Amino acid sequence: MTGSRRSPFRDTKLTDLMEELWTATGGETVMLGQQAGAAGMQYLHVVPGGSQLQYTAQAGQIRPMVRTALGHVLLSQMPNTKIRGIIRRNNAEEPSQSARVRESAFLEEVERIRRRGYSESGGRTTPGASTIGMLVPLPKRRAPLAIGIGGPIERIAAKRAHIIEVMQSRLKRTDK
Repeated sequence: MTGSRRSPFRDTKLTDLMEELWTATGGETVMLGQQAGAAGMQYLHVVPGGSQLQYTAQAGQIRPMVRTALGHVLLSQMPNTKIRGIIRRNNAEEPSQSARVRESAFLEEVERIRRRGYSESGGRTTPGASTIGMLVPLPKRRAPLAIGIGGPIERIAAKRAHIIEVMQSRLKRTDK
């Protein structure tokens, strides 16, 4: 166990799952997020990485949906017409021209996420860091949640298959 985490998030079934994923992946950062507002993705709970070199995210932090692995996996559940609106909004609010996303390329990536069941940032959203994100299986009446495991790109790449397998097997158990 990694000690207590400061976060207003109180679903112990999910926070226990996050601690389990933290342990199973060698102490990489584990993040839980949901859509916030029209086009944001908010971290609800974060279990920080155990290494000196780690990916950092704070509970409560909101980022543009198109700029996070968790946002991408949440977007994969929406119709493309809604995704286009979110892309346009995120791009309009993005001051840096180079950080804006191309609609057609982004929709192709969302289609890949739908097919394989997870997103991967691979350094595109945070330079040098990679996050693998998946949906948390929940009853339909609940707002969709995404969970992600992130860290330095080389370390995540080295254990990519293990992380995906661990996430898929642990997340399957949550919808029982």
